[in-house]
Amino acid sequence: MSAKALLLIAAVLAVLPSSAASSGKEAVFSSRGLGPVAPLNRRTFAGNVLTGDRVDHWVVLFCVDWYSACEEALSSYMSLAAEHSRSLNQGSILRDIVRFASVDCAVDKVLCNEQSVEDYPTVAHYKGGKRVAAKAGSRGSLAKWLLKELPSGDLVGEARAQPWLTDAERSLALRALASFAALLAFFVWAVGHGADLWLARSMMRELPYPEKAAQREHEVPRQTAPAAIPVAAAPTSGGVTRRLPQDW
Repeated sequence: MSAKALLLIAAVLAVLPSSAASSGKEAVFSSRGLGPVAPLNRRTFAGNVLTGDRVDHWVVLFCVDWYSACEEALSSYMSLAAEHSRSLNQGSILRDIVRFASVDCAVDKVLCNEQSVEDYPTVAHYKGGKRVAAKAGSRGSLAKWLLKELPSGDLVGEARAQPWLTDAERSLALRALASFAALLAFFVWAVGHGADLWLARSMMRELPYPEKAAQREHEVPRQTAPAAIPVAAAPTSGGVTRRLPQDW
């Protein structure tokens, strides 16, 4: 496949509408599955290169498809992008050291004007969302320029090979982690037992005491005697004695 065809494919992919672009927001995407060079448009450029998230260094080629110098630069640019991506991003999981991209200025003229692109091809280096260097035109070696701008693969490998913590720091971190785990376990135990004690105490308050309950069971209700009916006293002296019916 010729360099012109590759640039044409990149331009077509760059102008494809995305869901984020249709909503008016910058498009953020994962450029790992797009090969060594990711095609960008104005939306995806702002959402990835200018944010500085997930990638330390962005290298962007600004070109046009009708210029012969861009066709020649694209072929070497793609091979250098594959080489540097393989050496610098090997073993990276959440964050890449470098990513390479391209912008077709024949399609995204506004973006190229915003990035002060005056000559083709222009290769710009972005770090932390800001442009730090640029190589305009075809003069000079692009390979040497990239070696000067990007970190060395050997230094990156040594930095990844070095442990984050020394033996003493690792031992201290493990002790702190064990202490925290023990404190957390005690807290969970205290909360659980405290809830059980509170529930048992609440149930005991609702139930009668055993002594009073037993006393109430053995108590016999007292029967009250009926009230006595008053009887009229018999007269002591003469006269007719009045008898009650029960004396008849």
